[in-house]
Amino acid sequence: KAYDMKNQIDNETKHKRSEILIKLAEKNKKEFEENLIGKEFDVLFEQKDGDFFEGHTKNYVKVYVETNKDLSGKLIDVKIKEIKNNKVIGELLI
Repeated sequence: KAYDMKNQIDNETKHKRSEILIKLAEKNKKEFEENLIGKEFDVLFEQKDGDFFEGHTKNYVKVYVETNKDLSGKLIDVKIKEIKNNKVIGELLI
């Protein structure tokens, strides 16, 4: 186990490395999501979240669509419009 190994890295170094990796992951997520804008995906809708219905693409991207329709359990084509407040926002193509 790593915990029992000799020559441990000090906590400050561990913390700095962790912060670097978290920032890199956030940057990569943002770039990935921005590249989705304008593309179309089938989204399996699951539940209502306020004014939005949320669902997932086949590669597990959570997508929000503003609608009054009950989309529970439906697979619907969606075009990604924007990233807003760290959420992928799409529009129905039906």
